[in-house]
Amino acid sequence: MNGILLVDKPAGMTSHTVVSKLRKKLNTKKIGHAGTLDPSATGLLAVCVGQATKISSYVMDGDKTYQTKFEFGKVTTTYDTEGKITSTADASCISRNQILETLPRFTGDILQTPPMYSAIKIQGKKLYQYARANEEIEIEPRPVRIENLKLNSFDPPFAELEIDCSKGTYVRSIVHDLGQALNVGASVISIHRLRSSPFSLNQAVSLSVLLEMDIEKIQQCMISIQDALKSKFEIIEVSDEQEVAIRQGKEMPKSITSKEMASDQLILFVSKSSGQETAIARWETRGYFVPSCFLEQLL
Repeated sequence: MNGILLVDKPAGMTSHTVVSKLRKKLNTKKIGHAGTLDPSATGLLAVCVGQATKISSYVMDGDKTYQTKFEFGKVTTTYDTEGKITSTADASCISRNQILETLPRFTGDILQTPPMYSAIKIQGKKLYQYARANEEIEIEPRPVRIENLKLNSFDPPFAELEIDCSKGTYVRSIVHDLGQALNVGASVISIHRLRSSPFSLNQAVSLSVLLEMDIEKIQQCMISIQDALKSKFEIIEVSDEQEVAIRQGKEMPKSITSKEMASDQLILFVSKSSGQETAIARWETRGYFVPSCFLEQLL
């Protein structure tokens, strides 16, 4: 069983718990999620099974789309309603136009400081561990890209944003920073992931439905490694002889394909005879495909 399951994650469950339930259902050790969702967050969660666990870093790489509902006038330790309230303010002065005028400050390439309650590791320790121990730690802002911020609704003091962003972006930080910019504070009520490129939520199946399915139907729901990578990777078919050479770690010359290659183009080698994925490689301008990840042969 090899492929990617797109799960519509429910609220109140960690991404790790989703994987644990599917591990038990599928009776496999090779399984993991690609891109974490907070326990309170819902929506698209990609789960890699079998050989697909080797491509999880590529699956996580895509841009994301989120919808988030939040409340102005309230700041918490976690930047959402799960945390302890640290300050409140009268947000009745905030207008729709003020929000729209402020949003461009948080679009494009920006530096973002992650929430103290997050799983990012600093000096080998997760930030939330420092927070729970009341230990202070300096958090360096990180570069992220916000492609678009759309105000879907505003019903004071509540609002909803739709966010198109790069991987590694914290929705809670966007809401917190917007609240600070408007001098009233803000905290997240809910986060819903709609897209993790190239996948979208309308392709996903709810966890409860998956757990009720038989194994054959679950397999039918899986996205193959080739389909998962084809939007970012050049797929090159290789002969049995070339496949053996690739699995031995040998660099392959440009002559194995007539396709034009961009610098650092990612490649997925696929066996011409079996259709099985062989390896991931990168095109180097010195004229060779250099394997970086090998996919095991299925017996």
